[in-house]
Amino acid sequence: MTVCVENPSCILGEVINGSMQLSRLGEIAALGFRQIEMHCPFVTIDTHVVMPNHFHVIIMIEALPVTRRGGVTPPLRKQSSLGQIIAYYKYQTTRSMNMILETPGKKLWQRNHYDRIIRNNDELTRLRHYILENPPRSELDRYHFP
Repeated sequence: MTVCVENPSCILGEVINGSMQLSRLGEIAALGFRQIEMHCPFVTIDTHVVMPNHFHVIIMIEALPVTRRGGVTPPLRKQSSLGQIIAYYKYQTTRSMNMILETPGKKLWQRNHYDRIIRNNDELTRLRHYILENPPRSELDRYHFP
């Protein structure tokens, strides 16, 4: 998944010598991944990186077990959709960032996000590599950061 900062400003830090140096807001963005796991016990945050104006993350959502018990309805278990997980992340990080910036209610993340389903281990390995290599590659992309 990829989520971008509004008006793609580079408020989350900068890439220096191929390594991402997080700003205070970038640290909040990174901390938000741990908050997701604490809030959603069925979610595991895999490989991730915060970039100057966006982040990449692999989110693994545990599937609910399907049980058949002779017509007995299984108890409800709270499980959120990917959209709800990202909305929670955006809400929590925006609230914290706005307290630091003293800009209550300011929108910091773009409305949508880019996601895809990872279908096999080869694709998972490739995407993990892409995410981890994102900071060094970004310095070569003159169009990526303003």
